[in-house]
Amino acid sequence: MKVYSLLLLLIFVIIISCSNPQNTKKTLFDFKNDQESHNLNGKVKSFKEISNYETIQYIFNEKGNVTEKLELTPDDSIKTRWVFRFDSTQHQIKRTMYDSDGTIIIGAVSEYGPDSKKIKELFFFEDTTKFDITVMFSYIDNSELIKEKRNFNGDSLYRIESYEYNTKKNYTIVKYSIKDITPEKEYYLKWEYKYDSNSDIIEKSELSGDGKRYYKDSYKYDKNRNMIEETYECPEDPAVRITYKYEFDEKNNWIKKFHYRYGEDEVRQTTKREIEYW
Repeated sequence: MKVYSLLLLLIFVIIISCSNPQNTKKTLFDFKNDQESHNLNGKVKSFKEISNYETIQYIFNEKGNVTEKLELTPDDSIKTRWVFRFDSTQHQIKRTMYDSDGTIIIGAVSEYGPDSKKIKELFFFEDTTKFDITVMFSYIDNSELIKEKRNFNGDSLYRIESYEYNTKKNYTIVKYSIKDITPEKEYYLKWEYKYDSNSDIIEKSELSGDGKRYYKDSYKYDKNRNMIEETYECPEDPAVRITYKYEFDEKNNWIKKFHYRYGEDEVRQTTKREIEYW
């Protein structure tokens, strides 16, 4: 049981961190839809992003929200498939991940309060009738999210996330308190964020509970808020700086992204996007 519980938690952390739009624009709570979170112009129906390592396809509804996210093989066969469901007000009410055979891996059902704030998420693994993880959301003045509490198997509290904000309502500090189920231990992590005038993240750091810095990432953007430089810093290793250049389509969405080591002219990687519009 101990191994099974810890395995579920590991799968949960890894998969859920990849299920929702993740980028360095604003905060994760401040997008009007998924299209905006990807910094896309026009009315996008789908786009496929092809890199040296993976191919990901996003399919949107007419409201600009992702209804499917596909991880594809080189011959475009499906490796994994996320399906997202929305209510009439475009609140995401369910998301489910399937493997290549259509078997459910993990999913979540979301509940909202009368003020349209998400108040609860219930996560399941394989069995859609059995909820293994419950997440409760708390807000300050019915506005900013200030706390998430995660319970495993209904009663064992294993993680609390708390948030602090700047005057533009961008979160600047995220604190994690993580409890190991067996044996009873508690760990603390903290993320610190800094922003530019457009509310894009320009610096992100991970620290231990006692203030030890594990890493720091820094970002720079062009006038259209496309990332043009990214720097990774770890205390034990030399900093790695990567720069990006782009080619754009007629909607001013990038369709080719060229990766360089800072100060070099050799392209290290090219990421392509195939975009379909409504």
